Amino acid sequence: MNTARRVAEDLIKTGRVRRATLGIEGRGLWPGLAEALHLSVPQGILVERVTPGGPAAQAGIRGGTHSMVAGLQELRTGGDVLVAWDDKPLATQTDLNLLLNRAWPGDSVTLALIRDGKKITVPVKLGEGHDTQRDLRRVGADNSAAQNHDVRGGHTGHAAQQDSTPAHRRFQILRAYLNGHAAR
Repeated sequence: MNTARRVAEDLIKTGRVRRATLGIEGRGLWPGLAEALHLSVPQGILVERVTPGGPAAQAGIRGGTHSMVAGLQELRTGGDVLVAWDDKPLATQTDLNLLLNRAWPGDSVTLALIRDGKKITVPVKLGEGHDTQRDLRRVGADNSAAQNHDVRGGHTGHAAQQDSTPAHRRFQILRAYLNGHAAR
């Protein structure tokens, strides 16, 4: 069933649109950030926060445990990294948002994630949210920030040669900070 038909049926039956939610806040990874964080995967969704009592929390998904500042953005590290939804790779925030938009509240999915360097799978029963953007609001569906090597977005490789951009300098500061903490 396509999304437009489903939305129309929801409006007719309930007077509102029901949306599936995981109950997390996350950030899209790109290879440079993954390397700086010493992660075993180059991309996915870094889980920063998990809504207490939400679907992700009930499934045992873990949010970040350490806070740091990269540029002007707070970054929570130490959480799980989502890498697949029912065997479909999750490389970007857009991938996750599209899958959430196609799902129904109450659907069960299997999420593959990286925890402490190991891949595990967990079943999750999706909850109901009224705003899927609130579910993962940090990055947004548009990955255009990747082109500028922005700490908030993903990385496609195009900005790697742009050593003089402010975003690249922030990234280098982040890398130096993380490397300094890893050495302690």
